[in-house]
Amino acid sequence: MEKIERRLQSIKTQPAQSFEFAQRLASDRATSRRATYKFALAITSDRQEHQCVIKDLSATGAKISMSGIAGLPDDLILVIEGYNAPAKARMIWRDENECGIEFILDKPS
Repeated sequence: MEKIERRLQSIKTQPAQSFEFAQRLASDRATSRRATYKFALAITSDRQEHQCVIKDLSATGAKISMSGIAGLPDDLILVIEGYNAPAKARMIWRDENECGIEFILDKPS
């Protein structure tokens, strides 16, 4: 468990990627999902952090596995290991231990 905690802490402190990076991700087969196993943090608007695992990932969304999904709000911030930039996300569906989210990309002003 300590190893997981260290990995999650390290992803919170990495520099953010540029908007252009997010656009490249979005243009790369936006509907294609890739099976993965990445650690992440789901952060609620009241700053509560929930550990989760990304089971599949695309430029437009992901499937997340975690306990306590029923109590989470629909809108959250997702910090995914290896991606550096926090992503705004909205839950599209949920069941007992998994949920599907879509990423919300803000355009720069």
